[in-house]
Amino acid sequence: MARLFREIRLGPADDSRETPLYFVSASPSQLRTVIEQKMTLDGIGFDGTTFKNWGRVLRRMKLRRLREQVGFKLTALLTGRAALPTGAHEILLGDDLENDPLTYAIYADILAGRIPVGDLHRVLTLNGVGETDARSLVSDLRALRPGRGVRRAYIRMERHADPQWSIDYAPGIVGCTGAFQIAAALWKEGSIRLEGVVQVVSNLVSRGVSLGDLGARLDDLARRAILDPNDVETLVARLGPIDLLPPMPDLTPPDPAWVAAWKRGPERLWTPARFVGE
Repeated sequence: MARLFREIRLGPADDSRETPLYFVSASPSQLRTVIEQKMTLDGIGFDGTTFKNWGRVLRRMKLRRLREQVGFKLTALLTGRAALPTGAHEILLGDDLENDPLTYAIYADILAGRIPVGDLHRVLTLNGVGETDARSLVSDLRALRPGRGVRRAYIRMERHADPQWSIDYAPGIVGCTGAFQIAAALWKEGSIRLEGVVQVVSNLVSRGVSLGDLGARLDDLARRAILDPNDVETLVARLGPIDLLPPMPDLTPPDPAWVAAWKRGPERLWTPARFVGE
């Protein structure tokens, strides 16, 4: 992932555009210095970090906040959003361990007005956000200018093995197996360069990921219609000759359910119906 973050920072061209990177973590703020130093050693440039203040939570004896992540991360995202230029588009990266898919879906929906501000308090409390935090988030949202601020969110799958869980969130939230799938999807949408994908895959191979696994992950991207046949052909032509992909003679055809998911209109809620009480 460190290699991927460096490629995101670089952007889609060989000359770096210094893409802004902000990190939000539920780790205790006491670890900020250690984690920031580790990111610096890994060569990851970043523009800001947010950590959970565990000490403050413990002093106030609000222990449920240690495990409640939706309210914490939404607060961090809305605070960061207020500092961005009007009209900025965000791409979000996370994992499936701390409710990132749900958090990102709600965030995208409230920015775009798909969840009305008047209904936000109900949706937040339905999903475990405390009363005080829910009221604060509604206030934060009212202070922002509305607009579609999230282009897409990519979720690294740690808990789930099958990406089928994410079809309810598609096309806004995309579940991915590891850095290769995220890199390929980001290249497809023009956020990183093709050579960036090469660097990510080369790093994975050096760490022991097999060519068979990489081929299966590429085939899965085609099956879920995240990449079209031309995209796959381009990747195979670049990665195959340098032994970073196996031969890919027969791709799995696109799954009609995923093709339909990618055709969902911009007004459709990213947040699955069960999380908004429907």
